[in-house]
Amino acid sequence: DCFMHPHVIQTLFFDRGYDVFILNYRMDGACRKMGWVDPLMNSHCKSGDFDVYFNEIGKAIDIMKEAKYPITLGYAHSTGGPILLDYLMEKGDSFFDGFIFNSPFMDVPTGEGILETVADLGIDNLGFCKGIGALDNDWYPSDAVQPETIEPITYMGESIVMSNWSMKLFSQYYFPFHNRPMYTVRYTVGFFDGVNRVHKKVKKIRDKKWAITSKPFVVISSRSDDTLDINDTMSQVDWIGPGRCEIELKDNAHDVFLSQEEKDNKMALDSVVNWMKAQQFD
Repeated sequence: DCFMHPHVIQTLFFDRGYDVFILNYRMDGACRKMGWVDPLMNSHCKSGDFDVYFNEIGKAIDIMKEAKYPITLGYAHSTGGPILLDYLMEKGDSFFDGFIFNSPFMDVPTGEGILETVADLGIDNLGFCKGIGALDNDWYPSDAVQPETIEPITYMGESIVMSNWSMKLFSQYYFPFHNRPMYTVRYTVGFFDGVNRVHKKVKKIRDKKWAITSKPFVVISSRSDDTLDINDTMSQVDWIGPGRCEIELKDNAHDVFLSQEEKDNKMALDSVVNWMKAQQFD
């Protein structure tokens, strides 16, 4: 998603004298245009464990350390949230001064009632299902239902249908769309197992009444989130640490900085800027 955030980078960071380093995780994002990954598996975690990203996160931090910046902030959106938290739980937070979480993926939305119970049981037992050979990390339930009004195209050898949800974003900001899919990608067992492993680690931290970080952080999300349930998001960010600031918006999208109305994006940016000023990160 960082490829779609030039306005965020400019407003939050460049205008305040920050340099910005963007980490492209293996087999995601820009790796797709290299032909290294099935284009429909762009959100896939082949290992089923986000620990696999520790090496590249650590090397990216080593590069940043060379510049000896006086302030370093970690920024994560959606699945980037559990990936960053996973690193912090294992490696510590000493490199960072604070964090910005944009709608972090803190819980899998599974509906309500009996449907929620069944779905939670399935997600919680992915490891067992893989162990007995019933599933593997590359498995996905089915391709998403695509609108019949849009004709499929052939891209990198795959038949795909462009996504209205992604294409609407063209109207506001230019971004190199070859780096981010304009179509619906598959949700795989590897992806959900990676997320679920981190969620379990976070709950263990909560049960021990520990904190993942003592550094200040802001979590910004929206009641109109079209991907996650804001109640789940906000109830579980309390477990990250005591230095939290929670911002709930009303009309923004899952990515609060890529909402359909420019005024909503501005409100989200202004809210984070105010937090940065309050923390003297400005």
